[in-house]
Amino acid sequence: MPTEKDSPEVIRFSLLFNKLRDWIDDNPKGLSELAAKAGSN
Repeated sequence: MPTEKDSPEVIRFSLLFNKLRDWIDDNPKGLSELAAKAGSN
């Protein structure tokens, strides 16, 4: 959870990282599959 001391960059990274974890269902093996799909677009 972001605190007052976190820079905007840290907050943005945390939000995007959490989205990525949701997209791959918190399973790192799914990351390569997601990347392959993104590369085929």
